[in-house]
Amino acid sequence: MASLKRLLLLALPCALTAGCRDVTTQTELNPAGPPMIRQVRLSEDFHSTSGSIIPRQTFAFGDHPDASEAEKGHVVTTGSPNGGAIRIVMDELLVGNYLERIACADGTYSDVPVGATPDDIAACAEAADVLPKTCVGEFAVCLGPNGPIGILDNEPRPVGDGAADTHQFIDDAVQIVCNDKKVPLNIAKSYWQPSGNQQKPAQGGLGVLGPAVILTPSLGLPTGAKCTIKFSEQVVDVDGVQVCAPVGGDITAQCTPGDTSAVSWTVDVLQNTVASPENNATGVGRTDALQFVFNASIDPATLAGITLKKGATNVAITPTLSGSTMNIVKVSGLNLDANSDYVFTFPVTFKDVLGGALPAPIVINFTTGA
Repeated sequence: MASLKRLLLLALPCALTAGCRDVTTQTELNPAGPPMIRQVRLSEDFHSTSGSIIPRQTFAFGDHPDASEAEKGHVVTTGSPNGGAIRIVMDELLVGNYLERIACADGTYSDVPVGATPDDIAACAEAADVLPKTCVGEFAVCLGPNGPIGILDNEPRPVGDGAADTHQFIDDAVQIVCNDKKVPLNIAKSYWQPSGNQQKPAQGGLGVLGPAVILTPSLGLPTGAKCTIKFSEQVVDVDGVQVCAPVGGDITAQCTPGDTSAVSWTVDVLQNTVASPENNATGVGRTDALQFVFNASIDPATLAGITLKKGATNVAITPTLSGSTMNIVKVSGLNLDANSDYVFTFPVTFKDVLGGALPAPIVINFTTGA
């Protein structure tokens, strides 16, 4: 029943999630005019006066009367490179058929024709020997070269609900674009949520405003980059009008269908957040591993530019990457001279996995112990 509830969620327009066509709404939305982006919510790296970085959720676009001071909409210049999902809240429902596909029994995914109803989907969820008779017509889904494949329904009718068990976001339907380059998405964790409104619920707070497109980058965001959101021309409301973004998320203002350029934020620069040893450290163990944590996933090809020197002499090192997001640079296997000065340097050619480079070299001076 989970998938059927998804199609008929809270009596919302089932046509606006992949698979059906009723266009009635009870969500206090704004169907007049083009579909507008009302808010964009994401994680920001707040730099405290003590020098620490504190991740916090905020509005990079739009605002909300119930927002706290920290959450209020403002110019975001330190968006988190690894802040997880970005929530794009709409002022009305979109046609879900252009945002998601449904899973077929063979593991592939199928587009759902606009106009298909839950009955059409159920007709393609029958037993294999019945499918050639039921899964036919202009609204049939999961069709292969040899006929209907059937949708992925782990409990086919009459036991199951006759609805697709899995949906998949359509890549390129909505994009995060940073410095004019598309950011790779985790399709499995990106989705269309045709529910919610502007009322702050007790559970989830402002983090569940809707309806919303949720985009999860697979590799984070490129550091130092300026980002925006772009919708495919195919993504429209029930009147066939493209998405746009009014300045500041003010849905009483005008915006041109297809123009979402008003949405903009900048990602925090690539930087070292934890250093061991710290700059100017003394008494560093001669065989201690050197370890540096960064705020983004690192491009392994740029490790070769890192240097360790004693005076003008290079010390042979083999930096490695670790951490769940591959953001920790480590150098081990050292046997340094006692009571000696060393300089460890990350050059500006050192980059994150999406090409964001250090704004300036990072230089760590340290002295070994006896």
